[in-house]
Parts: sequence; C-alpha cells; structure tokens
Amino acid sequence: MTDFPELLTQRQAAAYLGIGVRSVARMMAAGELPVRSVGRDLRIVRRALDRMHEAQRPEREATLALLRRRAG
Repeated sequence: MTDFPELLTQRQAAAYLGIGVRSVARMMAAGELPVRSVGRDLRIVRRALDRMHEAQRPEREATLALLRRRAG
C-alpha cells in the first residue's frame, strides 16, 4: 500500500481502502476522514487512514474470534 501518495484524491482513497468513491465522499462529508485543503480541492491524509485502520484492529480481531468460536 505504500505506492500511494501522502495526500490522496477521493478515487485514490477509495482504492486504498477498498471501498467505493461514493463511500469516501460520504465519509468526508460526515467528517469521518481527515482531509487537507490543496488549493480548491480536498485531499485525504494517508497516514491518518493508516492510524484509523490500526485503531480498529482489536475490534476486528475480537469479531473474528467470535465468528471462529461460533463456527467451531
């Protein structure tokens, strides 16, 4: 994932996160994604996305553990 620039367009952020461009736009509008102004455009800060992803790791691991217990 390091082939992406530090400041991402909506399309780049969508590819980076594996979600749709509309989802990125909605998250930006809701203030859920960290953005910076570049001229008249907004860019999403990649490092902040990485930190958000890492912060969600314990929750994802707990969910996976629960699903494994239910399946096994």
